[in-house]
Amino acid sequence: MLNRSSLIKSETKRLLLISEFFPPRIFGGGERSAFLLAKGLAARGFSVVVLTSRIEGLPERETVEGFEIVRKLRSGSSPHSIINNVRRVALLPFSIRRHVAEMTSGQKFAAILLLNSTSIVPLSTSVTTLAVINGYTPFCPKANLYFKERQVCNGCAPGKFVSCISHSEYVGLSRSPWFLRFNPLFWLGIYTQYLMRRRALAGVDRFVAISGFVAEVLRHHGVGPERIERIYNLAEIEDQGDAPDEEAGAEPREWASLISSGRVATVVGTLARNKGVDLAIRGFALWRSGSDQLLIVGDGPERQNLERLCHSLGVAEQVHFTGRLEPRFLPSIFRRSHAIVLPSQWPEPFSRVAMEAAFYRRPLLASDRGGNRDLAPEHLFSTPEELAEKLDHPPVPSFAPYDPKNNLGQFVRMLDETLLPTVSEGRT
Repeated sequence: MLNRSSLIKSETKRLLLISEFFPPRIFGGGERSAFLLAKGLAARGFSVVVLTSRIEGLPERETVEGFEIVRKLRSGSSPHSIINNVRRVALLPFSIRRHVAEMTSGQKFAAILLLNSTSIVPLSTSVTTLAVINGYTPFCPKANLYFKERQVCNGCAPGKFVSCISHSEYVGLSRSPWFLRFNPLFWLGIYTQYLMRRRALAGVDRFVAISGFVAEVLRHHGVGPERIERIYNLAEIEDQGDAPDEEAGAEPREWASLISSGRVATVVGTLARNKGVDLAIRGFALWRSGSDQLLIVGDGPERQNLERLCHSLGVAEQVHFTGRLEPRFLPSIFRRSHAIVLPSQWPEPFSRVAMEAAFYRRPLLASDRGGNRDLAPEHLFSTPEELAEKLDHPPVPSFAPYDPKNNLGQFVRMLDETLLPTVSEGRT
């Protein structure tokens, strides 16, 4: 008698993965996770084709790590400017539909995997479709689920949207200039795209939510729990040693030395208003004593405002801004930190910093927002006072839920379960 796995292996295992951006073009954890998933599925015996955006200077077709990359999609060159995001909105949905139609008519695929929220568009295909939900594009016209940049949003409507966007600095992760925030044509464009992507959810057979919070958002928007699987992003974290090497330069060694001198709370991330770094500073100001320090790793538009806040709270000498540091310097900072603090105020779907803190067995405290809620309650805080109280004895999270080997295995099992009925019905 054939088991589930042998039945799947006896049939086609050809998969079409769609990712707007893909390494070597990387803008966050989503692209790295897409690469690891393609590589992992190829190693498990699947025939994998990745459809992604064009990159000048790279071939249209290329085989790496046992899978094929097809660079044909038209989109913006990055998600970090309004002009590029306009190009993405105007070009990407039509490009995905066109090339999926071409590829599925000429090749036989067992399933299509949409690897980020921007890839979810209406498709005219009978091929089984799965979607990884790593953002809020199908659920929020601004793609950040952050109402007036004050609270998590629980649903959108035209009037609510107009009020929200006119009081918001960000659309997605990009700052929106005033002439767009008050532009009815801009409102119409992004609201229309939101409705299109929301309708496209009906054509997806199964969803992968990268956190429990994302799974809640899917259920809130009418997706039945039987169609949702929670699987964290795949990630590789390299243990790059315990201290900056001799070639690191004086500055990274300075931060490592600082961390060795007392209790240090560390914040890693972009210095933007929605990241809540001001909350971390206020909590630190209430908690600090003696030689305690706050290390803020990263840069961004709010840096000057945050520096002024430090002066006003009397902690300017204890708070240190490193600016952007190369990733290879972070392990030594993580290992020497008394606690890693994730103060984000917008509901981030998933935090790689939480995964890294767990990997290095460092205490972690996080805002009670978004994907952070997958952590145990003792890790969460909502106010500076709560943060200050928990900084004395911060808990260490478990790495087990984030283990990429386990998560890849869960993804393969979900594929087997999804494709088994398809094989039985003869759809492949």
